[in-house]
Amino acid sequence: MLVKRILIIDHDNGESGEYNFAPGPNLLVSPENTQGKSSLLKALYYGLGLDIKVFPKGWKPTKMTIKIDMFNEATEKDVYVVRKGDLFYTSDDTGSITIQD
Repeated sequence: MLVKRILIIDHDNGESGEYNFAPGPNLLVSPENTQGKSSLLKALYYGLGLDIKVFPKGWKPTKMTIKIDMFNEATEKDVYVVRKGDLFYTSDDTGSITIQD
């Protein structure tokens, strides 16, 4: 799977962020700390279902929607995963699934 884009919507604060990635390796760099590199990676992991122990200050992941657009090299198809709280929606499924599924 190749990550193409991450969309993060913060419903409580009325903010969103869209991050697009080029094909191949991408580097996340900034001249200073606290610019959001780790937060972006945590959003990616959380969106894919991993358990994140510590979120950035002010983040309420249960109040956010995260959509990850990917390219599946095996099937040569674009796919996506959307996470809102404990519900997941995927491009390959017609309903929602939970972490327990």
